[in-house]
Amino acid sequence: MSTPELVTADLLMTGRRCLLDAGVEFDRGVVTAVHGRETDLPLGLAELARLGSGGEARILLPGFIDLQVNGLGPVDVPSAARSGDDEAWVAIGSSLAAGGVTSWMPTVVTRPLSDYEPLLDNVSAVAASSPGGPAIVGVHLEGPFLGNRPGAHPREWLRPVDPAFLRDLPPVVRLMTLAPEAEGAPEGATILAERGITVSIGHSAPTRAQFDDVRSAGATMVTHLFNAMSGIHHRRGGLALWALNDPDLAVCVIADGHHVSPDVVRLVRSTRPDGGMVVVSDSVAHLNRGLVGGGDGSPARLPDGTLAGSTVRMSGCLGVLMATGADLREGVRASATEPALAVGLSDRGSLEPGFRADMVLVGPELEPRKVWSAGRAIHG
Repeated sequence: MSTPELVTADLLMTGRRCLLDAGVEFDRGVVTAVHGRETDLPLGLAELARLGSGGEARILLPGFIDLQVNGLGPVDVPSAARSGDDEAWVAIGSSLAAGGVTSWMPTVVTRPLSDYEPLLDNVSAVAASSPGGPAIVGVHLEGPFLGNRPGAHPREWLRPVDPAFLRDLPPVVRLMTLAPEAEGAPEGATILAERGITVSIGHSAPTRAQFDDVRSAGATMVTHLFNAMSGIHHRRGGLALWALNDPDLAVCVIADGHHVSPDVVRLVRSTRPDGGMVVVSDSVAHLNRGLVGGGDGSPARLPDGTLAGSTVRMSGCLGVLMATGADLREGVRASATEPALAVGLSDRGSLEPGFRADMVLVGPELEPRKVWSAGRAIHG
């Protein structure tokens, strides 16, 4: 019988409880026990700054889960999949781990239907071989069944929903974004939901009836709320408005400080006081795709100025969220607990006994100092 390992912290957020003078025991990658004194004290940025002495406080959080990663730096997901180069995946994983990510979804954007099968086969093989770093928990297909707000997606490759394509998707696909106004969207949402694939609404300007039809067919999430969609109009409504008014719909927000304003983040938070908000990076390989700008947290754009994605880390997303007035409890829910719930990952997103020992140790500034995936150190 092995001896459990122990990580101690001045403050532990399990995802359900907040504990002071705490510790997490884990064995063979799974949390076996947590210790500490429960507290209901507020834990905003000002309170975190007063923890410990000299900024040396140890704060232990569940590992972050990023549901939308297109690439990082010079490496994009499709290129890594096509090349079969483990070094490319290790590079992405290392960068993600430095931002506190312990689980992530490679995201494949709109392309010809014939391109998907080899890409998905390669990602599936990489996920099974575990080349190191954060765990790949599935693929997010963002397209090609998008609608009237394609954003940075190539319009020439958008197409009506193909039911046969959806039925043949490999098990590695866990999440798919589609638009309610795409021809055949309700049938597509039904097929995906019956297969256990999370259906997310995005890149869309639907009618209210189209939104309701896809919601009823099984959509449970919205992709990068407010970006590449109809927003809030005082007479016509809009996708963002209908999503905010549906408390059972998980809403993803690119919390990089650029894609949506702090006031919009506050608005989203006000509609999800008990959970249902998910922060994502939507990071892109800004050095390798002919994009303009990006780096140091600033967004990348197409040459015409269209936003194409972020260069923020998940730890930065947490910082942006908390700068709008969020408590650390809310931040942990949005960066770990809610992403896991949104895509059916029942073994992570919390540091209670029985969950994976996916952990990130930060200081009051929220920058990761050490990161563990299933109890194995992957950063710091």
